[in-house]
Amino acid sequence: MKTTISLSIFILCLAITLQAKEPKKVNNLFGYWKLVKAETNGKPNPQMMMDRTFMYDEKGNFEGKIFMNGDEMPFNSGKYFLANDSTMITIHYEQGDKLSRVAYTYNYHVQNDSLHLYGIYFSGSQEKANLLQMNYINEWWVKPSVK
Repeated sequence: MKTTISLSIFILCLAITLQAKEPKKVNNLFGYWKLVKAETNGKPNPQMMMDRTFMYDEKGNFEGKIFMNGDEMPFNSGKYFLANDSTMITIHYEQGDKLSRVAYTYNYHVQNDSLHLYGIYFSGSQEKANLLQMNYINEWWVKPSVK
């Protein structure tokens, strides 16, 4: 019995020590971002797709909005995970608030109040209904001083 208690205390102390030595990830995506420049597949996004915002919260949720003709509309939303200090994984909500079975991996770099986000996502092909089309995004975002 004493051996079991001693072993349990040793394992608990070891786990606490190892956890304390693990560097904490800093979530530098947290907050509100406004799109300032974007390209898809090497071409500038149409102007109507440029008035967008993103909010990343501390619980791993994101919400994108687009503003068209003065109206705010949902753009996309879901969960995000930071794999490391330059890789973000997103899982988007589909209709009915169900998480998609597809995850996307993006590279990101935050410097001061600027975010560079780039990577690949897939969308339905306009030519063939059952075909996915690969899209490369290259976006620049800023944290505005006023929302």
